[in-house]
Amino acid sequence: MEKIFTAKEASKYLNIPPSTLYRYIKQDKIPCFKKEKRWKFKRSSLIQWLEKRNKKPSIKWRPLGFSELSVGGQPVPIKSIRLMDRLGYWRRHRVSTVQGFYSKGFTRIPAWGRLAKDKEGRIGVLVTGAHFGLMKIGQSKQAQAYLLVSFNALSKKAHKALLKQIDYELFEEDNITLAREKRA
Repeated sequence: MEKIFTAKEASKYLNIPPSTLYRYIKQDKIPCFKKEKRWKFKRSSLIQWLEKRNKKPSIKWRPLGFSELSVGGQPVPIKSIRLMDRLGYWRRHRVSTVQGFYSKGFTRIPAWGRLAKDKEGRIGVLVTGAHFGLMKIGQSKQAQAYLLVSFNALSKKAHKALLKQIDYELFEEDNITLAREKRA
């Protein structure tokens, strides 16, 4: 016989407060039924609901236009990136959105990072100015339109924010960290 939970048991099982559970009931977001004027929950229905809720939506990949890359997901603010110098050392550089190619200083507007995928399915990060504008990197005198970087070039916060949008597996190729979408 299938396990039936009370509201109190269901909130413990789902690890959510009872007030949240009742809000989900009121908004008709969770499978439940009434028996003797009390809310009841089938265990199997709760498991299906959890699986459906925890499933990440698939990203719509759009062609970039000027290359064979596709971009997708929500943009994430990027304030600094790590780049390798001529001697092979990783150095952190500040990045920001600028107005023109020869802007002298930095602005307070961070650059944006978006997921970028090539034909082989390798996923990196396309860093641009906000709204696909120009960006300035470190001590360089000129601004540039974009830069393609790996995940180990980003801060942990930006790295997590970008990758929470997809089901992924990380792999290392030529000392850089890339991602690949997991097969469903």
